[in-house]
Amino acid sequence: DVLDLVVNPAIGLKVLMEAHEQGIDKVLIQPGASSPEILEYCSANGIHAVQSCALVELEKRSRRG
Repeated sequence: DVLDLVVNPAIGLKVLMEAHEQGIDKVLIQPGASSPEILEYCSANGIHAVQSCALVELEKRSRRG
């Protein structure tokens, strides 16, 4: 499972913490949804975080075949 974080950073940390409690350890942080606190939480809790746009990442993958 992957969390696609597309919320204001002011509530994003709470959403991330709830997702982590449910066992989610991967997060795609969309532009505008990141904060130092969110990145720090990911680092401290073994969550693989990618800061990017979902559409950009999908396009990269479709080019690879």
